[in-house]
Amino acid sequence: MKIISLYLFVIGLFIFSCKEDKKSIETERSITSETLIDSTSVSDLNTTAFDWLLGKWQRTNEQKENSETYEYWEKINDSYQGLGFTLKGNDTIWQEHMQLSKVNNAWQLAIKSPQEEIATLFKNIQLTKEEFTFENPDIEFPNIINYINKGNTFYASVSGSDMNIKFEFKRLQ
Repeated sequence: MKIISLYLFVIGLFIFSCKEDKKSIETERSITSETLIDSTSVSDLNTTAFDWLLGKWQRTNEQKENSETYEYWEKINDSYQGLGFTLKGNDTIWQEHMQLSKVNNAWQLAIKSPQEEIATLFKNIQLTKEEFTFENPDIEFPNIINYINKGNTFYASVSGSDMNIKFEFKRLQ
């Protein structure tokens, strides 16, 4: 009988101590979550910086005859995913995937075409509510990518060395 009582006491103590640990862990998680939220809101000064880019866009200053170029942008959590492509008739003749994301408290632009194994990275050198510029001086072309918001139109350029290609897009949706 004493053994059973001792056994029940030990089991009860074990269960009680597990509840305390669980409560302590939940408190620590809560504090950590609050701390992360607070630190994110302080360090991540602008998680809406590129919201104007969201939607579907069509290039209006197309250079190639019988071609149409589009960009589609969506926001996933605090990063932006883009797809750019050019159609000639029903054929896709050019395509790239783009991602704007925050890495170590700095915005980064990653661009990857289907033929590339890894994305080319650009670091943000300018960001306002209406304009952003990214740079990668270590590649041949383009070294600089710039976008300017004009409401239902945006202007973009890619440049490097002696070349500068300008784009104009109108909002479709």
